[in-house]
Amino acid sequence: MGIQFTKLENANKVKKKKKNERKYLRRLVPNLSTEKFKSTFYSSEDTHNGRFKQNGSFKQNDSFGKENKEEEKSLKEGAIIINQNDIKSRETDQEADQTKALYLIDATKQYKKGRAIAQWPIHSSDQLFLPTYQTNTKEIDNYEMGEVIGKGAFSQVVKVKCKRTGEFYALKILEKSSIIKFQLCQQVQDEINIIKTLEHRFILKFISTWQSKGSLYQVFPLVGNGDLFTLWKRIKQFPLKCIAVTALEIAIALDFIHSKRIIYRDLKMENILINNKGHIVLSDFGLSIKLENHASKAYTICGTLKYIAPEVASGSGYSFQCDWWSFAVIIVTMATGKFPFSSMDNHTEMLEQIKKKLVFIPRLTSDDEIKEIAIKMLKYKPMDRLSSIDDLMKLKLFKNVSLKQCAAKKNGPLYGYLK
Repeated sequence: MGIQFTKLENANKVKKKKKNERKYLRRLVPNLSTEKFKSTFYSSEDTHNGRFKQNGSFKQNDSFGKENKEEEKSLKEGAIIINQNDIKSRETDQEADQTKALYLIDATKQYKKGRAIAQWPIHSSDQLFLPTYQTNTKEIDNYEMGEVIGKGAFSQVVKVKCKRTGEFYALKILEKSSIIKFQLCQQVQDEINIIKTLEHRFILKFISTWQSKGSLYQVFPLVGNGDLFTLWKRIKQFPLKCIAVTALEIAIALDFIHSKRIIYRDLKMENILINNKGHIVLSDFGLSIKLENHASKAYTICGTLKYIAPEVASGSGYSFQCDWWSFAVIIVTMATGKFPFSSMDNHTEMLEQIKKKLVFIPRLTSDDEIKEIAIKMLKYKPMDRLSSIDDLMKLKLFKNVSLKQCAAKKNGPLYGYLK
């Protein structure tokens, strides 16, 4: 009798614990129906002696303990940890919490059906990057690693070959430890979310992302002819015709980006890739930001100092005009063979240099077309700055080129410089 009472007591405790867990998660997803909620969580029908159903058969999962009770405890505690982290930020971002909770429910459901590739409980470092970067420890095995073609502060870009199709891609690998240390978790997710909205012939196409225990992975098409900065170091001064068409391609892409309420914030020659036909391809949107509306402003001081606009360096609030400043810096640099502003130690010194040298920039060239660009686009006050593609087409540099011709050309302006 005592044994039966103990079993009944234990069963009631388990039942009560499950009920409390569902109430805990219910606060995150109030709009989910009770039936759907219950059908997706902790169904004991899918467990059997430490194994989980996968495609109609049972498959051993060694990530949990040997005993069934320990496995169920790990699964439940892992789920609760995820939602406790969500709860901490609920006051500041309730919508994001609900999204993560719904993802958790979906992931649980997928796991039971045998389609999930993440092991439970989900590691805390993995949670920070979900759902943008799905956990997949085996995806890297689908690629044959090649040479390193680029390096960043926390990342490197590797040329890889897909074993299944034989096609080449650029694989960007980011260190999770550094991303977490410098609190860039949201930034690396925002970058991918922004790239997904920018499908354009002059913008690098997004392929896929995933994460492993120690790294984040981003896959992009391989653009195998380097960047504009590398080409500029070899050529130094480009003909005006080449500059005009190259600048127009950049402007077309920039205008498209701004139409999506996105400020690029890091337009520079190093981020302008060159494809096999000599056309430009904009890449690296790690510093980009999407504004709430076209009248909004950003305030973060960021970017590359030699290209940075004065309003960004001052931190006084800026909008799309800052990208057109960087655009003008690129044109002047391609025409004169040197940067109009030298890189300084910090943004404050950069701002002081801009104030002192701005009036002398037109003297760097004898070409009237480039002088006009410097005078009308390198304005200290953003509201005085030429900052639209329609106004751009009225300048002398672009009088012999047209938007339609630029879009229709098979070979780009830099085709003749490709080796």
